[in-house]
Amino acid sequence: MTSTTPAISVLTPVWNGLPFLKECVESVFSQSFQDWEHIISDNGSTDGTRDYLDSLPGDSRRRIFKQEKNLGIGGNLDFLVSNARAPIVYILCADDYFYADGLSRVVKEWNNVPTDTAFIAFNWKEAIGHSVIAKYSYEVLPKKIDPFASRFVFFLFGNVAGNLSNVSARVDVLKHSGGFSRPLKQALDFDVWADIARTHTMMLSDTETAFV
Repeated sequence: MTSTTPAISVLTPVWNGLPFLKECVESVFSQSFQDWEHIISDNGSTDGTRDYLDSLPGDSRRRIFKQEKNLGIGGNLDFLVSNARAPIVYILCADDYFYADGLSRVVKEWNNVPTDTAFIAFNWKEAIGHSVIAKYSYEVLPKKIDPFASRFVFFLFGNVAGNLSNVSARVDVLKHSGGFSRPLKQALDFDVWADIARTHTMMLSDTETAFV
């Protein structure tokens, strides 16, 4: 990897995220794995987020964008993906943060999954406490879900990938998927992961990467 092609791009969409954003940003900077870029896109914050971003020390691995007009969460995510330089991305929302070895675990896992894998949903065991259906899905689903099975998985169990901050995906697949649905606000991640999983393998991983 060259200095212009990091191993992984961390994407952080933010809108009025000042109470938590500092912890998020610092968790990326303090990773044991350092071959990353961190792209932050502010979506028109009015709570001091932009002042905080302006105060960050210069680092060539960090790129900050300030949207003149709020793009919505879907539009902001699409903007971040379009600017990613690495072959894989990890979405880290502004109110979440990485564990110290989070990125090294992500990259290690990518080195051991099938080549047709489009995305990996991490922290899976951690997420099962949210509902009875999620707990049951953890007990019965395989870690590797092929395109045929994915139709039943998303129909029966909903968004098994969980929170946006659980997911790492291949950039080329995201760019060719049509992106995140602009009209949807609460289910845009369900929509994009279910759509991608119709034609690509998805993986469910117990590996803990981030506090969500």
